[in-house]
Amino acid sequence: MNDYSDNDYWKALAERFFEAGTSEEEERELRRFIASGQAGSEFNDVRAVMGLAAVGARRYHRRRRRTVFLSAAAAAVVAVVMTAVSLAADEGDSCVAYINGTKHTDEAIVMAQMHSTMDEMAQQAQELSVERQMDNFFVESFNN
Repeated sequence: MNDYSDNDYWKALAERFFEAGTSEEEERELRRFIASGQAGSEFNDVRAVMGLAAVGARRYHRRRRRTVFLSAAAAAVVAVVMTAVSLAADEGDSCVAYINGTKHTDEAIVMAQMHSTMDEMAQQAQELSVERQMDNFFVESFNN
């Protein structure tokens, strides 16, 4: 680790950072320097990029947890519907679904609910694309 007062070292390290030529340890060292309060205004670009990367990582992980939860919930709903349908087959009914605590045996209602749930799951899977996440990230970042 270099002394924080060696400005030439930090400028060279920042330049290598922007050229993607730093190791993870050097990037951690540069982050510590930027956070130390001893980095002058000539390091504002580094400060901005590192701050944006940190915010993006936090938002990505928060959004990913929520998406995983919603996907799991949708899968659980489908499993319940499918289980209800298979159990109902033993009773002679061709379709049974419990929707908001109410038993439905009308095939049209059950199938409509199943299709709706499947569409929601497909939409959530589409929202997981990297391109969509990056678009959302930058739109939210610039709007805030």
